[in-house]
Amino acid sequence: MERDPTGHPPAPPQPDRPGADRVHGALAARGVPPWWSNAAVGAAALAAALGALALTWLLLHPLLLLFAAVVIAEALSPVVEWIARRLPRPAAVALVYLLLVLVGAGLAWLAVPTLVAQGRQLIAAAPSLLARARNLAEGLDPTSTDQILGAIQTRVDRFGLSLIALPLTVASVVVEVALVLLLSAYWLIAEPALHRFALSLLPPRRRAHAGRLLGEIGQTVGGYVRGKGLSLLVVGLGVYAGLRLIGVEFPLLLALIAAFAELIPVVGIVLATVPAVAVALLESPTQAVAVLVFYVVFQQIESNLLLPFFVRRQTGIPPLLAVFALVAGEALAGILGALIAIPLAGVARILVVRIVAPAIRRRVGAADDGA
Repeated sequence: MERDPTGHPPAPPQPDRPGADRVHGALAARGVPPWWSNAAVGAAALAAALGALALTWLLLHPLLLLFAAVVIAEALSPVVEWIARRLPRPAAVALVYLLLVLVGAGLAWLAVPTLVAQGRQLIAAAPSLLARARNLAEGLDPTSTDQILGAIQTRVDRFGLSLIALPLTVASVVVEVALVLLLSAYWLIAEPALHRFALSLLPPRRRAHAGRLLGEIGQTVGGYVRGKGLSLLVVGLGVYAGLRLIGVEFPLLLALIAAFAELIPVVGIVLATVPAVAVALLESPTQAVAVLVFYVVFQQIESNLLLPFFVRRQTGIPPLLAVFALVAGEALAGILGALIAIPLAGVARILVVRIVAPAIRRRVGAADDGA
């Protein structure tokens, strides 16, 4: 074996790789980066996505307040658009909010004194109500009476402790509501300019489709608030009238509970039945049966008339998606998350149906049925 001048054996000959060289040369000629460049871009994209998720989580509450403002603005947008045909847009927005303040003040003037009076009656009647509940429970199951009343007393004690922090909670809620209303007013004033700016970022051939998509999102978000608002009003008035007719105590409080329970899809009116039947049962079993029959009939009217006409017709959000969004929103961000989750789910549904699903169908070669 021949050796080189240094005395080491010669290096083995490298295998000829004409195919690999041609492939790398072709990729380099086409401007395709090497594998490590693709890996670096992927890692940077992953880091950016994780950073965006972390930032979103840190700013979750302000973002929810902003989305709540957009939801309220979209709910009022048709009224503002109609008035803006006759007045400048800022004046139209100011007039709409002035009308909202007047209507809210009028409702408060009518309802708050009665609510306060019934609340005082409930506090004053609490000992006698507990005594009647004890007598009723002993007649049904004497062995479990102490456990039931002990559980009730525990809930009452917890409610009393929560009342200590009530002023601070109310102040915080008032500040956030005022902030949301202010942001929604600014959104309504700037909405046409924001739409034009968003469409200007797209190619001209896609602007018409994007405009229709934005309109559909606005209809879904605003329609949910309008439909829910009308549904809450009808449920509250209907339950109040029915309970007054039956002769149940505290009808306005129970009607208010039923109206707010309407925010919970599918099972809201069912949950509102429990306190009404419990109050009626303390008066007489006959009255409790009458209240139960009334709520069952009213629930059928709500499911077959109110929901299709006021909510589903406005938004098109399936009940299953609404319930899942409500539970997920409450788990992530409490009551505010639960209130915002359903319109946010409606926006996500539109994006999936109008953008994601057609793109997947085109990619796999499936026929687009226009769903």
